Amino acid sequence: MTSGIRGRLAAAAVAAAAVGGMLAVVQPAAQAAPSYQNSFIAFGGSTAGWSVVDVDGSNRHTVTPVGGGYDPATQIVITVKYSFDGTRVAFLATHGTAGELWVAAADGTGARKLADAAGQTYHTSVAWSPDGKLVYYAFSGQIYQIPADGTGSPVVAFTDTGGCNDSAPQTTQSGYLFFSRICGSSGPTTQYGGMAVHRPGDLLPVPVTATVGAELSAISPDGTRVADSRQDPTAGTTTREMLLANAVNDNDIMHHTVVLPVGTNVRALTFGASGDILYSDASFAAQPGGPGTWTSTIHTVPDGVNQTPHTVLTLVGAANSQAPVDYLDWVHGTADFGIRPVADRVGGGDRIATSIDASKWTYDDKNSSGRKASSAVLARSDTFADALGGTALAIQNNGPLLLTPTAGLDKGVENELTRILQPRSIVYVLGGTAALSPAVENRLTALGFSVRRVYGENRYATSVAIATEIGGTPHQTSTVMVATGADYPDALAAGVAAGQERYTGFGTYGLNGGVVVLTDGATMPKDTADYLKQIDPHRQHVYAVGGQAVKAVQKAFPTWTGVTPLAGANRFETAAKVAASPLFGNGAPGRYPMVGVATAANWPDALSGGALIGNQGGPLLLADGSGTPGSQGAIVSGSHLKGLVVFGGTAVVPDSALAAIADNAFGTGAWDARVDRSAPALP
Repeated sequence: MTSGIRGRLAAAAVAAAAVGGMLAVVQPAAQAAPSYQNSFIAFGGSTAGWSVVDVDGSNRHTVTPVGGGYDPATQIVITVKYSFDGTRVAFLATHGTAGELWVAAADGTGARKLADAAGQTYHTSVAWSPDGKLVYYAFSGQIYQIPADGTGSPVVAFTDTGGCNDSAPQTTQSGYLFFSRICGSSGPTTQYGGMAVHRPGDLLPVPVTATVGAELSAISPDGTRVADSRQDPTAGTTTREMLLANAVNDNDIMHHTVVLPVGTNVRALTFGASGDILYSDASFAAQPGGPGTWTSTIHTVPDGVNQTPHTVLTLVGAANSQAPVDYLDWVHGTADFGIRPVADRVGGGDRIATSIDASKWTYDDKNSSGRKASSAVLARSDTFADALGGTALAIQNNGPLLLTPTAGLDKGVENELTRILQPRSIVYVLGGTAALSPAVENRLTALGFSVRRVYGENRYATSVAIATEIGGTPHQTSTVMVATGADYPDALAAGVAAGQERYTGFGTYGLNGGVVVLTDGATMPKDTADYLKQIDPHRQHVYAVGGQAVKAVQKAFPTWTGVTPLAGANRFETAAKVAASPLFGNGAPGRYPMVGVATAANWPDALSGGALIGNQGGPLLLADGSGTPGSQGAIVSGSHLKGLVVFGGTAVVPDSALAAIADNAFGTGAWDARVDRSAPALP
């Protein structure tokens, strides 16, 4: 069975049960990844219903909606989408010149009309919220949501006066709402066409890709991958399409998944819950002296490089008709993994091993479907000076932050890099040759990676160099976090928050990325001051993180207004303020599915762990010997978490502290513990 995004449990995981506030660790037998129930493919064209078929091409049959006044004699279904648990289906149907949104049971019975959706007849799609309570659809250039049980009226999913045309909604398992967006030059978002995302708690959506024809793009279940098709630039004068899958902030056509036959084009495209891709292609055969015919073929293919697709079904349309397949859905239904939330412990050997364990938790192998790394960041293992801005760099480039000795590349790190990265992938090396020696760079080059060293003369100049790598010139950067570099806690929490700008790049006013630049305590170093002089705090988002950074910014730029202070009485309270900031949707319930927790007493676990939790969209909190003190406790208990991850071994975060945090999040004993899982299921 394919190891994937939701459908995995770690083999030989270490289970634990919370009893009386203590953890009793047991070793279960190794087990295979869980199977999904009732997995099938739904597809159709311009008919009164749709068809379903098993992934092996068997058990094909037709589903025709029944109930609620649905009339198969006059209505045509133009798209379907099953709920995340596979028990219900939403579909759009045309009725003469009118369009209508319907829901029904998975077998089409109990159909009920939810709303009118007139005019949505091209590249239409509908989407479900992960909990199955809401259905999203596009109408008159806006994305609407409506209760799936029919108890309410449709309302806009978000308020946006940007003059953009939005369509084709898709949702991730975390509740992020992606959609196609086309904007003119008259709105605050200058000429743009591509995909955008709206996350719980955000005021406005953020454009994330400039994909041409984004209506046909598909987002992976975890929101990190986008699949689409485009012309093969190596085909010369021949017209030939390529199917591509990349990170949402990448555009590497060299890492194509499938090259289609000449004369064939992609008509429908989606990801499965495993991370594999489902698509249909179509070709037209002209008939001399008569009408031609369309042939549609449905394929599955792993999300990898140069893959061979598996053919599920081939359908030949009637003469002079449309292609038999215009839409697809890969329905997985419920999975056999536990329903209790999980408190993960990641790491516990040494700091280098913990960084490797964090990468293994986050990413699948490079040639398998699922959660895929696009790059990696390397920092020296003995001090934090050059690495404080590295967390934001790792998150926004979809890669781990790994630690290695100055003198050479650690063998375990080498193995992890070759496991997760394709050849020619970028590996960022933080600091000059005194931080990471030329031997590190030479070994990375010998392994086939593209090495990019990012450094300055000191930690402050290095933070500016990292910021420039992320956001370009200062005036191009969307969010600037200022934190002290004389110590680590504030900057590490800030780096995870800055990483949440990973979906920018084509955003409002053309701004992109979130960065961390450093102060020397309450003093503003020249390198940082020179960087900040080039930004506009009224146009860009500027946060001063921690009391020392607040003082440094105020002294260096006394006339600045619009700077948001995120400073508490201590490092714990500052971390809480960062977690409740606009970068995390002002702490809106459901914004992030999990939080990360690291000891406040040292930096290595928080550094590599910050890249892990930031990749999941969650904040980094700090622990003492008893748990997450102060205002952090309210964040843990009030965020509707589905899981949490503690970084480091029991010497830095004791089992009793882990249990206290998990009890606060999920209820006393109402959770399971795991240790060092590899790319675990994320329900």
